[in-house]
Amino acid sequence: MNPQERETYFDSYLSGKLSFEEEQKFTEQLENDHELAAYFEEFRQAIDFVSALGAGSDMKEIILEEKAKKVSIRKWVGYSVAATVIAILTFTFVGQQNEIDLMDEYFQPYRDVISRRGTQAPTGQAMFSYNRSDYEKAIEQFSNLEQKTDTVRLYRGISLLAQKQYDSALEDFRNIGPTSEFYLQKLWYQGLTFAVLTKNDSARHYLQRIEEREYNYDQAHALLRQLED
Repeated sequence: MNPQERETYFDSYLSGKLSFEEEQKFTEQLENDHELAAYFEEFRQAIDFVSALGAGSDMKEIILEEKAKKVSIRKWVGYSVAATVIAILTFTFVGQQNEIDLMDEYFQPYRDVISRRGTQAPTGQAMFSYNRSDYEKAIEQFSNLEQKTDTVRLYRGISLLAQKQYDSALEDFRNIGPTSEFYLQKLWYQGLTFAVLTKNDSARHYLQRIEEREYNYDQAHALLRQLED
């Protein structure tokens, strides 16, 4: 069993994915194979360490301070898994930082073009929550509407994006077709969502379809340039 297979098996054991017979056999192996037991304990401590760090400020300090992170991680989990733990933490932090940066720079809720049309409740109630940036309430109210129009899909999708419910937001954006009056808006928000998720090829696919003088053309191409960096 190579190191990758061994760690995959360790993970399956800790995640409860092994059968009863497999667990019993593995427990016996740990009792009889001291080297395997040492590898397993090292792996278990590494997983516990990463879980304990979460996504808070302590993790950021460890990532940014090279000496501190090496000493801290090796002190707790040993030299051989220190690089793995550091890679996990760095990937997590960079992904979160990318999400924060892109949302801060590019996310703006689409203006309300519904209320001024004289739309009555309950759509009007959902738009009231949306305009107050009460996106959690807006999502609930939009979801309770019987008729899921492109209008509902757009504003609920944007609310979901604001709440970082990215997969659900993408589902709403996908259901807005090319004949919709909101198609260009959906291209922008769908592209932004994929960019936040670091799915850059998908983000480019949608952003590149926004042409000059169309909705958010300048922002779309600014984001495209950023994705190329």
